[in-house]
Amino acid sequence: MNEYEIQARKWLKETGSSLKIEFVALDYHFSNDKEKRNIFDVTLSNKKGHYRFRFGTSINNTYRKTFNGQLIHIKKKPTNYSILASLGFYYPSDFDEFIMEFGYIFDTEKEYIEVKAIHQACLDEKQALRKMYSQSELEQLAEIN
Repeated sequence: MNEYEIQARKWLKETGSSLKIEFVALDYHFSNDKEKRNIFDVTLSNKKGHYRFRFGTSINNTYRKTFNGQLIHIKKKPTNYSILASLGFYYPSDFDEFIMEFGYIFDTEKEYIEVKAIHQACLDEKQALRKMYSQSELEQLAEIN
């Protein structure tokens, strides 16, 4: 177990939190995915509530090469660290600030709609985490990243 995973487990323990991780499918997770990846339903819980979301693992944690070079699918569960490191609690509420901060550029209505959906998902995540954790706990979470 590496240092990052140790920190993640410590944060979960100190905040009375748990992660439930369930395999959903091998599929495309992001709109621009070229390869399928493992997708999991993740529920982060503590005594104040829970936050459920979809998590797509890296391609590296989805396939392995055999000795003859063929790719085989593996259902490798994401680590506590990889899940916690993906969470954020500071996202600009203003859409224009959001696109400037994260460098989003869109040329079509479809791209605009996708970025609006990403922004809303970020705001939902921020709201859920702020309901469940104190500012101090969220700052400790950010230090794991």
